[in-house]
Amino acid sequence: MACLLQLNNITKDFGGLRALRGVNLVVEEGGIHGLIGPNGAGKTTLFNIIAGVYSPTSGEIEFKGRNITRVRCHQVAGIGIARTFQNIQLFNEMTVLENAMMGRHCRTRTELLGAILRGRRVRKEESSIREWAEQLLDFLGLLHKKDDLAKNLPYGQQRTLEIGRALATEPALLLLDEPAAGMNPFERQHLVELIRRIRSQGHTIFLVEHDMKVVMGISDRISVLHFGEKIAEGTPSEVQRDRRVVEAYLGKGDKK
Repeated sequence: MACLLQLNNITKDFGGLRALRGVNLVVEEGGIHGLIGPNGAGKTTLFNIIAGVYSPTSGEIEFKGRNITRVRCHQVAGIGIARTFQNIQLFNEMTVLENAMMGRHCRTRTELLGAILRGRRVRKEESSIREWAEQLLDFLGLLHKKDDLAKNLPYGQQRTLEIGRALATEPALLLLDEPAAGMNPFERQHLVELIRRIRSQGHTIFLVEHDMKVVMGISDRISVLHFGEKIAEGTPSEVQRDRRVVEAYLGKGDKK
């Protein structure tokens, strides 16, 4: 597989606290790459750096061979990176369909004046966005809920919709921050199946996850952070056997 995302010696300081220490990591195109580690290991900080929320103190980020170290968060979707969050962030008072359409607007050409005047081209583009969003909801299994308010969806379907809104930007790389958090076993199984189907559509997935059954069962490769440093990397079976991972994250002697 070709390299899609490459992190080169990423370090991040917050005042006197060093959250990340010289992290090197490669996410291969077309794969599912897991990122695990104890609470406070730096996982979300790393995601925020990739997503342009933070700038690294030192180091560089390459995406599709381009240096994106100083790309800002509002520009990230445009270059092909989308993300979800630990805490679901939907437009709760909008419908399911409207949420999906909102994700699509970063790919539109309409400017402010055109949106106000709502000419023929704008109306045509809006119709195209609606049709595209309905196809996406059908893929997600949410088309029958399209007119429901997002806040009225069950928890698992809210997670699915947030992932769908990110997919609406047509990302090459999808960042999922603890997507299984708070899910029951049925919802987790649905999530695993959805992630596999998303990968089959040509998307690369990089996920942070605490649920070991999910991350070990779905990832092609896994990187492990501990106190801001990468301590291990490999296939799920290799990571499970790594003594440093067992002691730092999985629990000493616990290799399940």
